[in-house]
Amino acid sequence: MSPSMLAYPALMPESRLLPDTVWSFSSGPSDSLASSMKLAAKRERAVIKAAEGRSVDLEALQLPEELDTDRLELQLKMLRPSIAKQLADVTKDRGFMCVTVQDVASCLIKLQPQTRAMFSEIEKLIELCLCLPISVASSERTFSALRFLKTWVRSTMTQKRLTHLSLMHTNTDILNSLDIHPLMRDFISTTPERTSTFGHL
Repeated sequence: MSPSMLAYPALMPESRLLPDTVWSFSSGPSDSLASSMKLAAKRERAVIKAAEGRSVDLEALQLPEELDTDRLELQLKMLRPSIAKQLADVTKDRGFMCVTVQDVASCLIKLQPQTRAMFSEIEKLIELCLCLPISVASSERTFSALRFLKTWVRSTMTQKRLTHLSLMHTNTDILNSLDIHPLMRDFISTTPERTSTFGHL
């Protein structure tokens, strides 16, 4: 499997994906979408926990038969020592320490081929995680931000305002790079009331 295929499983031919990739939207204890998303999120957290050196309960993941759980358990224990340096570099470059499945995939790609071959079952698990973007941590953070904005910042607002606030809250890196003074001048000059309240910049 090429590095690009591991990093971008959506580009892989369907034959490269595990037969049960769509698997589990009906394999959980309940067929509801909510329980399927919880199961997908558990699988993602398992990869992240292993990368952070914490123990993982494989039974709770309800993995497809194509994964060798004995080998996977051993590989998850070996993961942290093998990628610790690369993982530290990835999170340091980004500026925060939150580990994602994409980070783990990037670290595996950078390993020597002989070393990477020892993590074949983890690569399969990562494929499962990355093929389901609905459950990834970035999506969960976005929904957490939405809940924060809607519930704690302001309980009633128009959809347009909520959309704008959500975009600003989840893309603070872009927002911080903007020159805010022209925006402030535009805002103040819109109405005489704002000019009298805020003055001229």
